[in-house]
Amino acid sequence: MNPLLLRATPLVLVAFLTPGAAAQEARDSVPDAALDALFAPWSASDSPGAAVAVIRDGEIVYSKGFGCAQLEYGIPITPHTVFHVASVSKQFTAAALCLLAEDGVLELDDPIQRFVPSVPDFDAPITLRHLLTHTSGLRDQWEMLSIGGVRDDDVISTSHILDLVARQRELNFPTGERYLYCNTGFTLLAEAASRASGMPFRDLCEQRIFAPLGMTRTHFHDNHQELVPDRAYSYTAGPDGIEKSVLSFANVGATSLFTTAEDLVRWMWGLAASELGTGDLAFRMLEPGQLGDGSALPYGLGVALETHRSFEAFGHGGADAGFRSDVLFLPSVGIGVAVASNLAEFDPRTLTRQVLDLYLGYDVEPLRRQAASSSDDVATTFSTEPIAIDAATRAAVAGLYNLRGGVMEVRIAGDQLLAGRMGETATILSPLSPTRFRAGSTTFEFRRADDAPADALTVRTAMSSASGNRIQPAGRDLAPYVGRYFSEEVGTYYDLRDDDGFLIAHHARRGALLLNATSSDDGFAGAGLGAVRFERSEAGTVTGFRLFGGRVLNLWFERD
Repeated sequence: MNPLLLRATPLVLVAFLTPGAAAQEARDSVPDAALDALFAPWSASDSPGAAVAVIRDGEIVYSKGFGCAQLEYGIPITPHTVFHVASVSKQFTAAALCLLAEDGVLELDDPIQRFVPSVPDFDAPITLRHLLTHTSGLRDQWEMLSIGGVRDDDVISTSHILDLVARQRELNFPTGERYLYCNTGFTLLAEAASRASGMPFRDLCEQRIFAPLGMTRTHFHDNHQELVPDRAYSYTAGPDGIEKSVLSFANVGATSLFTTAEDLVRWMWGLAASELGTGDLAFRMLEPGQLGDGSALPYGLGVALETHRSFEAFGHGGADAGFRSDVLFLPSVGIGVAVASNLAEFDPRTLTRQVLDLYLGYDVEPLRRQAASSSDDVATTFSTEPIAIDAATRAAVAGLYNLRGGVMEVRIAGDQLLAGRMGETATILSPLSPTRFRAGSTTFEFRRADDAPADALTVRTAMSSASGNRIQPAGRDLAPYVGRYFSEEVGTYYDLRDDDGFLIAHHARRGALLLNATSSDDGFAGAGLGAVRFERSEAGTVTGFRLFGGRVLNLWFERD
Protein backbone atom coordinates (compact mmCIF):
# COMPACT_ATOMS: atom_id res chain seq x y z
CA MET A 1 0.00 0.00 0.00
CA ASN A 2 1.34 3.40 -0.92
CA PRO A 3 1.73 5.37 2.36
CA LEU A 4 0.17 8.52 0.93
CA LEU A 5 -2.88 6.61 -0.22
CA LEU A 6 -3.27 4.81 3.10
CA ARG A 7 -2.97 8.07 5.01
CA ALA A 8 -5.39 9.98 2.79
CA THR A 9 -8.01 7.33 2.10
CA PRO A 10 -11.04 6.58 4.31
CA LEU A 11 -10.62 3.28 6.13
CA VAL A 12 -13.68 1.80 4.46
CA LEU A 13 -11.72 1.87 1.20
CA VAL A 14 -8.64 0.09 2.52
CA ALA A 15 -10.02 -3.27 1.32
CA PHE A 16 -10.59 -1.81 -2.13
CA LEU A 17 -7.08 -0.40 -2.26
CA THR A 18 -5.31 -3.60 -1.10
CA PRO A 19 -4.15 -6.06 -3.78
CA GLY A 20 -5.07 -9.73 -3.56
CA ALA A 21 -2.64 -12.32 -2.30
CA ALA A 22 -1.64 -13.32 -5.84
CA ALA A 23 -0.62 -9.82 -6.89
CA GLN A 24 2.94 -9.33 -8.08
CA GLU A 25 5.14 -6.56 -6.81
CA ALA A 26 5.47 -3.71 -9.28
CA ARG A 27 8.83 -3.13 -10.91
CA ASP A 28 10.86 -0.14 -9.81
CA SER A 29 11.02 1.11 -13.39
CA VAL A 30 10.37 0.11 -16.98
CA PRO A 31 12.75 1.08 -19.82
CA ASP A 32 11.27 3.65 -22.16
CA ALA A 33 12.16 1.39 -25.09
CA ALA A 34 9.80 -1.33 -23.83
CA LEU A 35 6.95 1.18 -23.58
CA ASP A 36 7.80 2.71 -26.94
CA ALA A 37 7.57 -0.72 -28.55
CA LEU A 38 3.92 -1.06 -27.55
CA PHE A 39 3.01 2.07 -29.50
CA ALA A 40 5.46 1.67 -32.37
CA PRO A 41 2.73 0.47 -34.78
CA TRP A 42 1.07 3.88 -34.49
CA SER A 43 4.19 6.03 -34.72
CA ALA A 44 4.04 6.85 -38.45
CA SER A 45 4.15 10.57 -39.12
CA ASP A 46 1.39 10.35 -41.75
CA SER A 47 -1.25 8.42 -39.79
CA PRO A 48 -3.30 9.07 -36.63
CA GLY A 49 -1.87 7.77 -33.39
CA ALA A 50 -2.00 8.23 -29.63
CA ALA A 51 -0.56 9.88 -26.55
CA VAL A 52 0.26 7.95 -23.38
CA ALA A 53 1.25 9.00 -19.88
CA VAL A 54 2.15 6.99 -16.79
CA ILE A 55 2.10 8.32 -13.23
CA ARG A 56 3.69 6.63 -10.23
CA ASP A 57 3.52 7.92 -6.67
CA GLY A 58 2.52 11.34 -7.94
CA GLU A 59 5.30 11.65 -10.55
CA ILE A 60 4.79 11.35 -14.28
CA VAL A 61 7.42 8.76 -15.22
CA TYR A 62 6.58 8.33 -18.89
CA SER A 63 4.86 10.61 -21.40
CA LYS A 64 5.05 10.43 -25.19
CA GLY A 65 3.09 11.00 -28.36
CA PHE A 66 2.96 8.76 -31.41
CA GLY A 67 1.61 9.49 -34.87
CA CYS A 68 -0.09 12.58 -36.24
CA ALA A 69 -2.56 14.93 -34.55
CA GLN A 70 -3.67 16.71 -37.74
CA LEU A 71 -3.02 14.84 -40.96
CA GLU A 72 -3.87 17.85 -43.11
CA TYR A 73 -0.97 19.82 -41.66
CA GLY A 74 1.43 17.06 -40.58
CA ILE A 75 1.32 18.12 -36.92
CA PRO A 76 2.69 15.35 -34.68
CA ILE A 77 1.09 14.10 -31.48
CA THR A 78 3.05 15.18 -28.41
CA PRO A 79 2.47 14.85 -24.65
CA HIS A 80 0.72 18.25 -24.87
CA THR A 81 -1.74 17.29 -27.62
CA VAL A 82 -5.35 17.92 -26.56
CA PHE A 83 -7.87 15.14 -27.22
CA HIS A 84 -11.62 14.86 -26.87
CA VAL A 85 -11.88 11.92 -24.45
CA ALA A 86 -15.61 11.13 -24.68
CA SER A 87 -16.97 9.15 -21.71
CA VAL A 88 -13.80 9.52 -19.67
CA SER A 89 -15.52 12.85 -18.96
CA LYS A 90 -18.07 11.20 -16.67
CA GLN A 91 -15.77 10.87 -13.65
CA PHE A 92 -15.20 14.63 -13.67
CA THR A 93 -18.93 15.28 -13.77
CA ALA A 94 -19.36 12.90 -10.84
CA ALA A 95 -16.56 14.64 -8.95
CA ALA A 96 -18.20 18.05 -9.45
CA LEU A 97 -21.48 16.71 -8.02
CA CYS A 98 -19.71 15.15 -5.06
CA LEU A 99 -17.83 18.36 -4.28
CA LEU A 100 -21.09 20.31 -4.34
CA ALA A 101 -22.55 17.71 -2.00
CA GLU A 102 -19.62 18.29 0.37
CA ASP A 103 -20.47 22.00 0.25
CA GLY A 104 -24.08 21.25 1.21
CA VAL A 105 -25.35 22.80 -2.03
CA LEU A 106 -27.10 19.55 -2.94
CA GLU A 107 -27.54 15.96 -1.84
CA LEU A 108 -26.86 13.01 -4.11
CA ASP A 109 -30.26 11.61 -3.20
CA ASP A 110 -32.04 14.77 -4.37
CA PRO A 111 -34.46 14.21 -7.27
CA ILE A 112 -33.16 15.56 -10.56
CA GLN A 113 -36.34 17.63 -10.94
CA ARG A 114 -35.18 19.85 -8.08
CA PHE A 115 -32.61 21.29 -10.48
CA VAL A 116 -34.01 20.41 -13.92
CA PRO A 117 -37.82 20.65 -13.61
CA SER A 118 -38.35 19.78 -17.27
CA VAL A 119 -37.48 16.13 -16.57
CA PRO A 120 -40.84 14.30 -16.50
CA ASP A 121 -42.12 12.69 -13.30
CA PHE A 122 -42.24 8.91 -13.46
CA ASP A 123 -43.55 6.33 -11.00
CA ALA A 124 -40.55 6.70 -8.67
CA PRO A 125 -38.17 9.62 -8.12
CA ILE A 126 -35.00 9.69 -10.22
CA THR A 127 -32.20 10.93 -7.97
CA LEU A 128 -28.78 12.29 -8.79
CA ARG A 129 -27.35 9.03 -7.48
CA HIS A 130 -29.46 7.02 -9.92
CA LEU A 131 -28.04 9.11 -12.75
CA LEU A 132 -24.49 8.73 -11.46
CA THR A 133 -24.76 4.92 -11.36
CA HIS A 134 -26.71 4.39 -14.63
CA THR A 135 -29.75 3.00 -12.82
CA SER A 136 -32.27 5.73 -13.68
CA GLY A 137 -34.08 3.91 -16.49
CA LEU A 138 -33.87 6.95 -18.76
CA ARG A 139 -33.27 6.29 -22.43
CA ASP A 140 -29.79 6.99 -23.80
CA GLN A 141 -29.45 10.35 -25.56
CA TRP A 142 -27.16 9.18 -28.38
CA GLU A 143 -29.33 6.27 -29.39
CA MET A 144 -32.49 8.38 -29.18
CA LEU A 145 -30.94 11.11 -31.29
CA SER A 146 -29.78 8.57 -33.85
CA ILE A 147 -33.26 7.03 -34.09
CA GLY A 148 -34.59 10.55 -34.61
CA GLY A 149 -32.24 11.10 -37.55
CA VAL A 150 -29.55 13.21 -35.86
CA ARG A 151 -26.09 12.45 -37.23
CA ASP A 152 -22.94 12.18 -35.15
CA ASP A 153 -21.46 15.15 -37.01
CA ASP A 154 -24.46 17.40 -36.37
CA VAL A 155 -24.13 20.15 -33.78
CA ILE A 156 -25.79 18.66 -30.68
CA SER A 157 -26.31 21.11 -27.83
CA THR A 158 -27.29 20.61 -24.20
CA SER A 159 -30.64 22.30 -24.88
CA HIS A 160 -31.26 19.79 -27.67
CA ILE A 161 -30.76 16.92 -25.22
CA LEU A 162 -32.86 18.55 -22.49
CA ASP A 163 -35.72 18.89 -24.98
CA LEU A 164 -35.35 15.21 -25.85
CA VAL A 165 -35.58 14.23 -22.18
CA ALA A 166 -38.62 16.44 -21.62
CA ARG A 167 -40.47 14.42 -24.30
CA GLN A 168 -39.70 11.05 -22.75
CA ARG A 169 -42.95 9.29 -21.80
CA GLU A 170 -41.70 5.94 -20.54
CA LEU A 171 -38.59 4.54 -18.89
CA ASN A 172 -36.50 1.65 -20.14
CA PHE A 173 -37.19 -0.03 -16.78
CA PRO A 174 -38.38 1.03 -13.29
CA THR A 175 -35.84 3.32 -11.64
CA GLY A 176 -33.27 1.45 -9.57
CA GLU A 177 -34.12 -2.02 -10.85
CA ARG A 178 -31.36 -2.37 -13.47
CA TYR A 179 -27.98 -1.04 -14.53
CA LEU A 180 -27.97 0.17 -18.15
CA TYR A 181 -25.31 2.61 -19.27
CA CYS A 182 -26.97 5.95 -19.96
CA ASN A 183 -25.26 9.09 -21.26
CA THR A 184 -28.43 11.13 -20.73
CA GLY A 185 -27.97 11.03 -16.98
CA PHE A 186 -24.59 12.74 -17.10
CA THR A 187 -25.83 15.55 -19.33
CA LEU A 188 -28.55 16.13 -16.73
CA LEU A 189 -26.01 15.98 -13.92
CA ALA A 190 -23.85 18.66 -15.51
CA GLU A 191 -26.91 20.86 -15.94
CA ALA A 192 -27.91 20.24 -12.32
CA ALA A 193 -24.41 21.14 -11.09
CA SER A 194 -24.44 24.33 -13.15
CA ARG A 195 -27.81 25.45 -11.82
CA ALA A 196 -27.00 24.50 -8.22
CA SER A 197 -23.65 26.31 -8.25
CA GLY A 198 -24.84 29.30 -10.27
CA MET A 199 -21.99 29.09 -12.77
CA PRO A 200 -21.34 27.40 -16.11
CA PHE A 201 -20.35 23.77 -15.65
CA ARG A 202 -17.08 24.42 -17.45
CA ASP A 203 -16.15 27.15 -14.95
CA LEU A 204 -17.20 25.04 -11.98
CA CYS A 205 -14.87 22.21 -13.00
CA GLU A 206 -12.03 24.61 -13.73
CA GLN A 207 -12.26 26.14 -10.25
CA ARG A 208 -12.87 22.98 -8.24
CA ILE A 209 -10.94 20.29 -10.16
CA PHE A 210 -8.68 21.35 -13.00
CA ALA A 211 -6.89 24.33 -11.44
CA PRO A 212 -6.25 22.65 -8.04
CA LEU A 213 -4.72 19.60 -9.74
CA GLY A 214 -2.62 21.59 -12.22
CA MET A 215 -4.57 20.33 -15.23
CA THR A 216 -3.66 23.36 -17.29
CA ARG A 217 -4.63 21.92 -20.68
CA THR A 218 -8.08 20.66 -19.71
CA HIS A 219 -11.56 22.11 -20.17
CA PHE A 220 -15.13 21.04 -20.86
CA HIS A 221 -15.72 22.01 -24.48
CA ASP A 222 -19.14 23.66 -24.45
CA ASN A 223 -18.68 25.69 -27.66
CA HIS A 224 -18.06 23.63 -30.80
CA GLN A 225 -16.67 26.70 -32.61
CA GLU A 226 -14.00 27.45 -30.01
CA LEU A 227 -10.39 27.37 -31.16
CA VAL A 228 -8.24 24.98 -29.13
CA PRO A 229 -4.44 25.14 -29.50
CA ASP A 230 -2.64 21.81 -29.98
CA ARG A 231 -5.84 19.83 -30.48
CA ALA A 232 -6.01 16.51 -32.29
CA TYR A 233 -8.49 15.95 -35.09
CA SER A 234 -10.59 12.82 -35.35
CA TYR A 235 -10.12 10.11 -38.02
CA THR A 236 -11.39 6.73 -39.12
CA ALA A 237 -10.57 4.11 -41.75
CA GLY A 238 -12.66 4.65 -44.88
CA PRO A 239 -13.01 2.69 -48.12
CA ASP A 240 -10.12 4.61 -49.70
CA GLY A 241 -7.92 5.11 -46.65
CA ILE A 242 -7.99 7.35 -43.60
CA GLU A 243 -10.70 10.01 -43.58
CA LYS A 244 -11.85 12.65 -41.11
CA SER A 245 -14.56 11.76 -38.60
CA VAL A 246 -16.17 15.09 -37.75
CA LEU A 247 -17.38 15.84 -34.23
CA SER A 248 -19.25 19.05 -33.35
CA PHE A 249 -20.62 18.46 -29.85
CA ALA A 250 -21.81 21.45 -27.85
CA ASN A 251 -22.93 19.50 -24.79
CA VAL A 252 -21.06 18.56 -21.64
CA GLY A 253 -21.25 16.13 -18.75
CA ALA A 254 -21.46 12.79 -20.50
CA THR A 255 -18.68 13.78 -22.88
CA SER A 256 -16.76 16.75 -24.33
CA LEU A 257 -13.81 16.87 -21.94
CA PHE A 258 -10.78 18.21 -23.83
CA THR A 259 -7.56 17.17 -22.13
CA THR A 260 -4.13 15.55 -22.42
CA ALA A 261 -2.83 12.18 -21.32
CA GLU A 262 -0.63 13.94 -18.76
CA ASP A 263 -3.55 15.85 -17.25
CA LEU A 264 -5.58 12.63 -17.03
CA VAL A 265 -2.96 10.87 -14.93
CA ARG A 266 -2.69 13.96 -12.71
CA TRP A 267 -6.42 13.63 -12.14
CA MET A 268 -6.23 9.92 -11.22
CA TRP A 269 -3.48 10.57 -8.73
CA GLY A 270 -5.33 13.54 -7.29
CA LEU A 271 -8.46 11.46 -6.74
CA ALA A 272 -6.62 8.49 -5.22
CA ALA A 273 -4.50 10.74 -2.99
CA SER A 274 -7.53 12.79 -1.84
CA GLU A 275 -6.16 16.11 -3.07
CA LEU A 276 -9.61 17.61 -3.71
CA GLY A 277 -12.31 18.74 -1.32
CA THR A 278 -12.44 17.49 2.25
CA GLY A 279 -10.68 14.21 1.54
CA ASP A 280 -13.97 12.33 1.20
CA LEU A 281 -14.14 12.39 -2.61
CA ALA A 282 -12.52 8.99 -3.24
CA PHE A 283 -14.83 7.37 -0.70
CA ARG A 284 -17.90 8.73 -2.44
CA MET A 285 -16.83 7.99 -5.99
CA LEU A 286 -15.23 4.57 -5.54
CA GLU A 287 -17.95 3.02 -3.42
CA PRO A 288 -19.84 0.53 -5.63
CA GLY A 289 -23.29 1.65 -6.66
CA GLN A 290 -26.32 -0.41 -5.72
CA LEU A 291 -29.58 -1.50 -7.24
CA GLY A 292 -32.80 -1.11 -5.32
CA ASP A 293 -32.50 -4.68 -4.01
CA GLY A 294 -29.05 -3.97 -2.57
CA SER A 295 -27.06 -5.73 -5.31
CA ALA A 296 -23.63 -4.15 -5.80
CA LEU A 297 -22.55 -2.80 -9.20
CA PRO A 298 -19.09 -2.84 -10.82
CA TYR A 299 -19.44 0.93 -11.11
CA GLY A 300 -19.06 3.73 -8.61
CA LEU A 301 -20.02 7.32 -9.35
CA GLY A 302 -18.89 7.95 -12.92
CA VAL A 303 -16.07 5.43 -12.43
CA ALA A 304 -15.76 1.80 -13.52
CA LEU A 305 -14.47 -0.55 -10.82
CA GLU A 306 -12.53 -3.64 -11.84
CA THR A 307 -9.66 -5.98 -11.05
CA HIS A 308 -6.51 -6.14 -13.15
CA ARG A 309 -4.00 -8.92 -12.43
CA SER A 310 -5.51 -9.29 -8.91
CA PHE A 311 -5.14 -5.55 -8.23
CA GLU A 312 -8.28 -3.54 -7.58
CA ALA A 313 -8.51 -0.71 -10.08
CA PHE A 314 -10.66 2.20 -11.19
CA GLY A 315 -10.91 3.93 -14.54
CA HIS A 316 -13.07 4.53 -17.59
CA GLY A 317 -13.01 4.39 -21.36
CA GLY A 318 -14.36 6.72 -23.99
CA ALA A 319 -15.31 6.64 -27.69
CA ASP A 320 -16.82 9.42 -29.83
CA ALA A 321 -16.33 9.80 -33.60
CA GLY A 322 -12.66 8.86 -34.19
CA PHE A 323 -11.51 9.56 -30.63
CA ARG A 324 -10.67 6.64 -28.33
CA SER A 325 -9.41 6.94 -24.76
CA ASP A 326 -8.90 4.88 -21.62
CA VAL A 327 -7.57 5.48 -18.12
CA LEU A 328 -6.82 2.94 -15.40
CA PHE A 329 -5.31 3.40 -11.93
CA LEU A 330 -4.06 0.80 -9.45
CA PRO A 331 -4.26 2.60 -6.09
CA SER A 332 -2.46 -0.07 -4.06
CA VAL A 333 0.76 0.42 -6.05
CA GLY A 334 0.16 4.06 -7.00
CA ILE A 335 0.42 3.50 -10.76
CA GLY A 336 -1.94 4.93 -13.36
CA VAL A 337 -1.99 5.02 -17.17
CA ALA A 338 -3.86 7.24 -19.61
CA VAL A 339 -4.04 6.65 -23.35
CA ALA A 340 -5.80 8.96 -25.82
CA SER A 341 -6.06 8.39 -29.56
CA ASN A 342 -7.55 10.10 -32.62
CA LEU A 343 -8.22 6.92 -34.63
CA ALA A 344 -11.55 5.08 -34.40
CA GLU A 345 -9.92 1.69 -34.98
CA PHE A 346 -7.46 2.16 -32.10
CA ASP A 347 -7.87 -0.02 -28.96
CA PRO A 348 -6.78 2.06 -25.93
CA ARG A 349 -8.17 -0.39 -23.36
CA THR A 350 -5.73 -3.10 -24.39
CA LEU A 351 -2.81 -0.65 -24.45
CA THR A 352 -3.41 0.75 -20.95
CA ARG A 353 -3.37 -2.77 -19.56
CA GLN A 354 -0.26 -3.74 -21.51
CA VAL A 355 1.55 -0.72 -20.09
CA LEU A 356 0.50 -1.68 -16.57
CA ASP A 357 1.58 -5.26 -17.22
CA LEU A 358 5.09 -4.06 -18.01
CA TYR A 359 5.24 -2.42 -14.59
CA LEU A 360 3.77 -5.52 -12.95
CA GLY A 361 6.32 -7.82 -14.58
CA TYR A 362 4.11 -9.61 -17.10
CA ASP A 363 5.21 -10.60 -20.60
CA VAL A 364 3.50 -8.42 -23.21
CA GLU A 365 5.77 -9.36 -26.14
CA PRO A 366 3.21 -11.68 -27.83
CA LEU A 367 0.58 -8.95 -27.68
CA ARG A 368 3.05 -6.38 -28.94
CA ARG A 369 3.90 -8.56 -31.95
CA GLN A 370 0.21 -9.02 -32.67
CA ALA A 371 -0.36 -5.26 -32.61
CA ALA A 372 2.63 -4.69 -34.90
CA SER A 373 1.30 -7.28 -37.33
CA SER A 374 -2.10 -5.58 -37.39
CA SER A 375 -0.49 -2.24 -38.12
CA ASP A 376 1.32 -3.73 -41.11
CA ASP A 377 -2.10 -4.33 -42.64
CA VAL A 378 -2.69 -0.59 -42.65
CA ALA A 379 -0.05 -0.10 -45.31
CA THR A 380 -1.23 -3.03 -47.43
CA THR A 381 -1.87 -2.16 -51.05
CA PHE A 382 -3.74 -4.41 -53.43
CA SER A 383 -1.75 -4.94 -56.59
CA THR A 384 -3.87 -7.78 -58.03
CA GLU A 385 -5.26 -6.81 -61.43
CA PRO A 386 -9.05 -6.95 -61.91
CA ILE A 387 -10.42 -9.87 -63.91
CA ALA A 388 -13.54 -10.32 -66.03
CA ILE A 389 -16.56 -12.12 -64.56
CA ASP A 390 -19.74 -13.33 -66.19
CA ALA A 391 -23.38 -12.44 -65.47
CA ALA A 392 -23.90 -15.63 -63.44
CA THR A 393 -21.11 -14.65 -61.02
CA ARG A 394 -22.56 -11.16 -60.61
CA ALA A 395 -25.98 -12.64 -59.89
CA ALA A 396 -24.50 -15.08 -57.37
CA VAL A 397 -23.03 -12.35 -55.13
CA ALA A 398 -25.68 -9.64 -55.58
CA GLY A 399 -27.99 -9.25 -52.59
CA LEU A 400 -28.32 -7.85 -49.06
CA TYR A 401 -25.89 -8.73 -46.27
CA ASN A 402 -26.45 -7.97 -42.60
CA LEU A 403 -23.14 -6.44 -41.46
CA ARG A 404 -22.26 -4.67 -38.25
CA GLY A 405 -23.26 -1.02 -38.60
CA GLY A 406 -25.84 -1.51 -41.36
CA VAL A 407 -27.07 -3.57 -44.28
CA MET A 408 -24.64 -3.88 -47.20
CA GLU A 409 -26.37 -3.89 -50.58
CA VAL A 410 -24.56 -5.45 -53.54
CA ARG A 411 -26.45 -4.85 -56.78
CA ILE A 412 -25.99 -5.26 -60.51
CA ALA A 413 -25.76 -2.18 -62.76
CA GLY A 414 -25.27 -3.26 -66.35
CA ASP A 415 -22.07 -5.33 -66.44
CA GLN A 416 -20.82 -3.94 -63.12
CA LEU A 417 -21.40 -4.62 -59.44
CA LEU A 418 -22.06 -1.77 -57.02
CA ALA A 419 -21.82 -2.02 -53.23
CA GLY A 420 -22.78 0.32 -50.42
CA ARG A 421 -24.60 0.40 -47.14
CA MET A 422 -28.31 0.65 -47.70
CA GLY A 423 -29.32 4.30 -48.02
CA GLU A 424 -25.76 5.46 -48.77
CA THR A 425 -23.76 6.03 -51.96
CA ALA A 426 -22.63 2.82 -53.67
CA THR A 427 -19.17 2.26 -55.19
CA ILE A 428 -18.05 0.07 -58.09
CA LEU A 429 -16.58 -3.32 -57.19
CA SER A 430 -13.58 -4.49 -59.22
CA PRO A 431 -13.44 -8.32 -59.36
CA LEU A 432 -10.17 -9.97 -58.33
CA SER A 433 -11.67 -13.47 -58.37
CA PRO A 434 -15.19 -14.91 -58.53
CA THR A 435 -15.49 -14.37 -54.76
CA ARG A 436 -13.11 -11.47 -54.03
CA PHE A 437 -13.62 -7.85 -55.09
CA ARG A 438 -12.03 -4.48 -54.41
CA ALA A 439 -13.29 -0.92 -53.97
CA GLY A 440 -10.30 1.35 -53.35
CA SER A 441 -8.36 -0.25 -50.49
CA THR A 442 -11.43 -2.14 -49.22
CA THR A 443 -11.93 -5.79 -50.13
CA PHE A 444 -15.22 -7.68 -50.36
CA GLU A 445 -14.92 -11.44 -49.86
CA PHE A 446 -18.02 -13.55 -50.55
CA ARG A 447 -18.53 -17.06 -49.22
CA ARG A 448 -19.87 -19.45 -51.86
CA ALA A 449 -20.23 -23.20 -52.18
CA ASP A 450 -19.51 -24.33 -55.74
CA ASP A 451 -22.00 -22.59 -58.06
CA ALA A 452 -24.49 -21.66 -55.31
CA PRO A 453 -25.30 -18.02 -54.50
CA ALA A 454 -23.05 -16.40 -51.89
CA ASP A 455 -24.39 -16.82 -48.35
CA ALA A 456 -22.01 -14.48 -46.47
CA LEU A 457 -19.80 -11.44 -46.97
CA THR A 458 -16.72 -10.09 -45.22
CA VAL A 459 -15.71 -6.47 -45.82
CA ARG A 460 -12.10 -5.62 -44.91
CA THR A 461 -10.58 -2.18 -44.65
CA ALA A 462 -7.01 -1.39 -43.72
CA MET A 463 -7.87 -1.39 -40.02
CA SER A 464 -11.05 -3.36 -39.50
CA SER A 465 -13.34 -6.04 -40.88
CA ALA A 466 -17.04 -6.87 -40.67
CA SER A 467 -18.82 -10.06 -41.63
CA GLY A 468 -22.45 -10.99 -42.08
CA ASN A 469 -24.85 -13.41 -43.71
CA ARG A 470 -27.01 -12.85 -46.77
CA ILE A 471 -30.48 -11.64 -45.85
CA GLN A 472 -33.35 -13.59 -47.33
CA PRO A 473 -36.80 -12.14 -48.06
CA ALA A 474 -39.12 -12.02 -45.08
CA GLY A 475 -41.10 -15.06 -46.15
CA ARG A 476 -44.29 -13.63 -44.70
CA ASP A 477 -47.00 -11.24 -45.82
CA LEU A 478 -45.63 -7.73 -45.30
CA ALA A 479 -48.82 -5.85 -46.20
CA PRO A 480 -50.04 -5.56 -42.56
CA TYR A 481 -46.85 -3.70 -41.58
CA VAL A 482 -46.63 -1.25 -44.46
CA GLY A 483 -47.42 2.31 -43.34
CA ARG A 484 -46.14 5.44 -41.64
CA TYR A 485 -45.15 5.38 -37.95
CA PHE A 486 -44.43 8.27 -35.57
CA SER A 487 -42.69 8.47 -32.19
CA GLU A 488 -43.57 11.42 -30.01
CA GLU A 489 -40.46 10.87 -27.89
CA VAL A 490 -37.99 11.33 -30.74
CA GLY A 491 -40.30 13.43 -32.92
CA THR A 492 -39.76 11.50 -36.14
CA TYR A 493 -41.49 9.34 -38.75
CA TYR A 494 -40.48 6.08 -40.38
CA ASP A 495 -42.17 4.89 -43.57
CA LEU A 496 -42.24 1.10 -43.79
CA ARG A 497 -42.46 -0.35 -47.30
CA ASP A 498 -42.47 -3.75 -48.96
CA ASP A 499 -39.54 -3.68 -51.40
CA ASP A 500 -39.51 -6.98 -53.32
CA GLY A 501 -40.26 -9.07 -50.24
CA PHE A 502 -38.08 -7.05 -47.85
CA LEU A 503 -39.49 -4.75 -45.18
CA ILE A 504 -37.60 -1.47 -45.47
CA ALA A 505 -37.86 1.44 -43.03
CA HIS A 506 -37.30 4.73 -44.86
CA HIS A 507 -36.30 7.85 -42.95
CA ALA A 508 -35.81 11.39 -44.25
CA ARG A 509 -32.26 11.64 -42.90
CA ARG A 510 -31.19 8.04 -42.24
CA GLY A 511 -32.13 6.62 -45.60
CA ALA A 512 -33.31 3.02 -46.00
CA LEU A 513 -32.96 0.54 -43.13
CA LEU A 514 -33.84 -3.10 -43.65
CA LEU A 515 -35.95 -4.97 -41.08
CA ASN A 516 -35.28 -8.68 -41.20
CA ALA A 517 -38.06 -11.04 -40.07
CA THR A 518 -37.31 -12.96 -36.85
CA SER A 519 -38.79 -16.23 -35.67
CA SER A 520 -41.34 -14.52 -33.42
CA ASP A 521 -44.74 -13.43 -34.70
CA ASP A 522 -44.76 -9.76 -35.70
CA GLY A 523 -41.03 -9.59 -34.87
CA PHE A 524 -38.33 -7.98 -37.01
CA ALA A 525 -34.77 -6.80 -36.45
CA GLY A 526 -32.31 -4.72 -38.41
CA ALA A 527 -29.00 -2.91 -38.15
CA GLY A 528 -29.66 0.72 -37.30
CA LEU A 529 -32.97 0.18 -35.53
CA GLY A 530 -32.52 -2.91 -33.38
CA ALA A 531 -35.44 -5.24 -32.66
CA VAL A 532 -38.96 -4.22 -33.64
CA ARG A 533 -42.12 -5.83 -32.30
CA PHE A 534 -45.40 -4.85 -33.90
CA GLU A 535 -48.58 -4.57 -31.84
CA ARG A 536 -52.13 -5.14 -33.01
CA SER A 537 -55.60 -4.09 -31.99
CA GLU A 538 -58.23 -6.60 -30.88
CA ALA A 539 -59.38 -6.67 -34.48
CA GLY A 540 -55.90 -7.76 -35.58
CA THR A 541 -54.85 -4.49 -37.24
CA VAL A 542 -51.26 -3.35 -36.69
CA THR A 543 -51.39 -0.20 -34.54
CA GLY A 544 -47.69 0.48 -34.07
CA PHE A 545 -44.41 -1.05 -33.00
CA ARG A 546 -42.09 -1.14 -30.02
CA LEU A 547 -38.40 -0.59 -30.70
CA PHE A 548 -35.72 -2.30 -28.60
CA GLY A 549 -32.14 -1.09 -29.10
CA GLY A 550 -29.04 -1.45 -26.98
CA ARG A 551 -29.82 1.44 -24.58
CA VAL A 552 -33.35 2.30 -25.69
CA LEU A 553 -36.03 -0.21 -24.74
CA ASN A 554 -39.73 -0.37 -25.54
CA LEU A 555 -39.85 2.90 -27.52
CA TRP A 556 -43.33 3.33 -29.01
CA PHE A 557 -44.00 4.26 -32.64
CA GLU A 558 -47.68 4.77 -33.47
CA ARG A 559 -49.08 4.04 -36.89
CA ASP A 560 -50.67 6.98 -38.69
